Amino acid sequence: MGNKKNLLLTTLVTGALIGSLANAQNANPRKKPVPKSAAAQANGKKTVGQLLSQISQESRGAKVQLQKGETALPDFGFNFKPNKNNFNLETVKPPRSSEILQNRGGGTRAEYERVLDQQMQELYKLTQRFKNSPNRGELWLRLAELYVEKAAIVDTRKQDAYDQALADFKTGKTKVKPALNTADAKEYNKRAIQLYEWFERDFPKDAKMDQALFFLGYNYFEMGNNAKGAEYYVRLNKTFPNSPFVNESHFALGEFYFENEKWTDAYKEYTYVIKDKKHRLHTFALYKGAWCLFRIGKSQQALSYLEYIIKTAKNESEATSQSRRAINKNRLEQEALRDIVIFYAEAKPASDAMAYFRGLVGDGDITPYLEKLAYYYSDKGGKDDARDVFKMLIGEKPDAPKAFDWQYQIVQNFFYAKNSPKFREELYVWIKNFAPNSPWYNANAKNKELIDNSNKLRETTLRNYVLQQHQTAQNSHAAFSTKAAYEGYGFYLEEFGALPIAADMHFYFGELLYDMKRYDEAAVQYKWVIDNAAQSKFADKAGSNLILALEKGVPPDSELQKKIANSLEPQPLDPKVDRFIKASQWYISKFPKSEKAAEIKFRIGRLYYMHNQFDDATKVFREIIQGYPKTKYAEYSANLLLDMFNMRKDYAGLEKAAAELLAVPSIAGSQVGKDIKNVMEKANFKKGQDLEGEKKFAESAQAYEAFAKSNPRSELASNAVFNAGVNYERAGNVAAAILMYNQLLKSNDPKAESSKPKVRRLLAKLYQDTGQF
Repeated sequence: MGNKKNLLLTTLVTGALIGSLANAQNANPRKKPVPKSAAAQANGKKTVGQLLSQISQESRGAKVQLQKGETALPDFGFNFKPNKNNFNLETVKPPRSSEILQNRGGGTRAEYERVLDQQMQELYKLTQRFKNSPNRGELWLRLAELYVEKAAIVDTRKQDAYDQALADFKTGKTKVKPALNTADAKEYNKRAIQLYEWFERDFPKDAKMDQALFFLGYNYFEMGNNAKGAEYYVRLNKTFPNSPFVNESHFALGEFYFENEKWTDAYKEYTYVIKDKKHRLHTFALYKGAWCLFRIGKSQQALSYLEYIIKTAKNESEATSQSRRAINKNRLEQEALRDIVIFYAEAKPASDAMAYFRGLVGDGDITPYLEKLAYYYSDKGGKDDARDVFKMLIGEKPDAPKAFDWQYQIVQNFFYAKNSPKFREELYVWIKNFAPNSPWYNANAKNKELIDNSNKLRETTLRNYVLQQHQTAQNSHAAFSTKAAYEGYGFYLEEFGALPIAADMHFYFGELLYDMKRYDEAAVQYKWVIDNAAQSKFADKAGSNLILALEKGVPPDSELQKKIANSLEPQPLDPKVDRFIKASQWYISKFPKSEKAAEIKFRIGRLYYMHNQFDDATKVFREIIQGYPKTKYAEYSANLLLDMFNMRKDYAGLEKAAAELLAVPSIAGSQVGKDIKNVMEKANFKKGQDLEGEKKFAESAQAYEAFAKSNPRSELASNAVFNAGVNYERAGNVAAAILMYNQLLKSNDPKAESSKPKVRRLLAKLYQDTGQF
């Protein structure tokens, strides 16, 4: 189209400055030399058509296409909630021994302690009364035993208070971090040590010396003097190898090494008690030994110890120590049941979990064990094992409220593992299997809080996933991310298309499709926003982007040019062009104040122009010039407006249109305005040339004279005066010709200097012919 119109433009005139009647006849019947007009001497100048053509090439908006702005995706993030079952190996520990060893006695702890205090007071009085008695040693041992019991009670109370205070501190209930202070308990240990040392001093050969040595070791360990305590235990083992306190000392040494994380040494000491199946600490030693084995990597053996504890705990009766402290069998069994999950994870495959725990608890509920195991695998990074166990749970209890969380944890595990395909697969399973009208959803429909939370979490998680894939696609243009985002938008809108937020997702989907060059599909998404979410923050942008998407289907200029060829007849609009124009007109009516309004209107006008529908194009271009005078589209419109008059050789219309354009200040002061002024000068000059070509010399002379008067500063002014003189002479109006020639001789225009010698000769000839000497 552009080539056709340039050709027409260049043929608008034969040359305003190329020469007017180089071989024109004389004005008089008698032949006389007729001077060439100044136009004939300016072969190097551009014609009006050439100038218009140049303007149209540079400033008529041929290269203008609607520009699409970038849309930043919203902030998103996977705010996965931490699971409530933390089984970090570094934090999982067996309970303190004091929690397993419980004080003997019926009733409440407070009442037992009250009775104990009474016994200590009475026994203390007896020791004072019989301090010189040969039986005083027995009284000391009995009182020391009560002191040991009292120390344990106080220590437990202090430890419990500390644990609660620390928990309050961690949860923010208190501001000051607590410190553990067991000085009160240690005071009783000191008293016991004093009595045992007196006994050792005064009764070294007594049959109960092994008891004294054991409790001396025990109390020194409680005081924190481990070296001194160990000395007494070693002495006991060597001196009284058959004493019932020997295994007690081995257990105590095992505790010492255990607390210092010397697992091998601790296990060695515990084995002495483990071998003695009748010892009251046998089961406890098995439990602590299991932990030692677990810590040194012998998980299978450790697991077998816990299995033994669980199977035998219910059949064992309570065993009481010499210190009047009993083994809490129920607590020990509970701890073994808790820890066996962790031991199992390290010793056996996840695939056997259901059968294993079913065999362990019989008809009991295995859900707590499987759940702890699955979360433990999750915390350890065993995403595949965790998935397998969670799937077992879901298979066992598909309608359980927790089933939602189990599948959600699988989703989280694969997200953190950066396993995108598996994450997507499990995410989609989660979205589908817990959607409205699913069996799980119907089974829990009455639990409004659960349902509301599940819907919200499913929606936000899927939306964030899709946006993440879209962002990755924008950044890397990776095929996988682009495909994942494309499929994700479709899945999201299928599941959550009825929600208000879906309008945003339709728009973002349109953006993705546009970037994928699937413009027709992008247009569908933008149109959805316009039709269904008029109040959306993206409504305006969706409208403009709809236009952009439709424009991509508009045939290029070269294709339109082939259809139109060199015709100036109006051509029917291409169907895709017609669709684009209608959508654009709708958009402008819907968003008249849009920042893209001028750009879109110009695109409409130019398409009319390219189809030779000049009336419609003229209307649009005038609207742009009037409504958006300071934009580049006003300048483009001005050029094309003049171009249309030029192609149709409607020079009167061209002059009128140019005058109207120059009345617009922003046009007049622009480069386009300067170009228009130049064009109009050439057009006015062309009037004289055309009349000259028709041999209408008198009218041509008048036109040239009028041009010179109207454009005294034009570079063509002197040429116009000269041409006026020549054509007056040709018309026989010698007086007027002489007047024009004299005007040129008086002119100070530098461009007139080259013509003055010739003018003098012409004047001389006229004066001669008319007898004016």
